[in-house]
Amino acid sequence: MAKRLTEQRWQRVRQHGPQVTPEVTIWEVYGEGSFRWRFSADYAESHIGAWAVSEVSPERGVMFLAGTSKEQRPPSRFHVLSVEFLEAGVRLGEELYQGVPLTHREGVPHVSRAEHAAVTTDQRARFFPLWRSLTASTWQSVAAPPPGDPDVYAFDRDGQYTAYFATTRCQYAGTWSLFTSGGETGELRFSVPGHRCDPRGPRDAFIREMPITLQDHKLFLAQTVYEPRPQEEVR
Repeated sequence: MAKRLTEQRWQRVRQHGPQVTPEVTIWEVYGEGSFRWRFSADYAESHIGAWAVSEVSPERGVMFLAGTSKEQRPPSRFHVLSVEFLEAGVRLGEELYQGVPLTHREGVPHVSRAEHAAVTTDQRARFFPLWRSLTASTWQSVAAPPPGDPDVYAFDRDGQYTAYFATTRCQYAGTWSLFTSGGETGELRFSVPGHRCDPRGPRDAFIREMPITLQDHKLFLAQTVYEPRPQEEVR
């Protein structure tokens, strides 16, 4: 999987209308363990960093990223993205990217030792504490959640999650990714199947994003508070 990620650039173009500048996102992943991310629309943004992938199968895995913007030192972004190779390209962090040839117009970005160290297996508990906490327990809601929010979440280390709804005894699964600055707050991104457990919801599959905070052993996801299931062993 690591080799396949480095063989091409990965690009996603999002059109918003004929008179609007398209949004272009590009990943360049290098075998030296560094990456470059670019975004352009009415403005441009980029950052670089170190990466490592934990392979679940030849087609699926989880990518750990420790990165910075050009103005920031030390590392300030600690993301964990689900990865899956499909016929149409690669799904990275719940978004589909298509492969385009590498141009090598720019050299491999220089990445600090701190960034390379952060994505190693031994250091993930230190630099990705929220990811570690999420995957250590199954999370159940403290009170009845609002419509659309499940009663139970289980976040697996292979980039998959399961959501369970007690009132309908319904559950669904998908992929998830985490975006943080290294602390106990950040953003979660889910792939959600359409109409699976809420007939009032979207008919088609969609991507849901929501803020997340871990505080006092409780997980705050949008309007719902979750806590670890009691007496549950760390998975």
